[in-house]
Amino acid sequence: PEDLDQVMEVVGRSLITSYGRFMPWEYLEDWIKAYRHRENWRLYLAPESEQDVFKAVRSRSGKKTDLVTGVLMVKADLIHELWVSPEFQSMGMGSMLMDFAETHIQEKGYTKARLYAYSPNTKALTFYKRRGYEVQEEKTSEEYAKLGLHYAILAKDLA
Repeated sequence: PEDLDQVMEVVGRSLITSYGRFMPWEYLEDWIKAYRHRENWRLYLAPESEQDVFKAVRSRSGKKTDLVTGVLMVKADLIHELWVSPEFQSMGMGSMLMDFAETHIQEKGYTKARLYAYSPNTKALTFYKRRGYEVQEEKTSEEYAKLGLHYAILAKDLA
């Protein structure tokens, strides 16, 4: 997208705000570098990536210079990425993006929406649970277990 630099900035700042409370900085720093690398995004958003939808939301003043404030990616019934710029959190942007994602998932014929969230990310888990998502299970990987991290798989019936 034409505003890729802004998208990368939103994701990078959101990673620090959301994950900085519980993820070791060395690990987080590598993620931020990867998310701020243009070639990674080209691959991520390429047609063969199977990304159903990519949405970048701008602030609402109506000016051409409005900045990207939220980013959403959906793959099939999975809300794969949801990032809201830290200064725009708790202003309805995440809810607007989730509404869009859930509608898109339903229109694709799915009856459930799924997403993943790190268990220590209580702000995100609270947000998702208020929207009707329920934890289906908690998992870890070998890599995450070394960091003491688990993630929750959440789902919501859309029917």
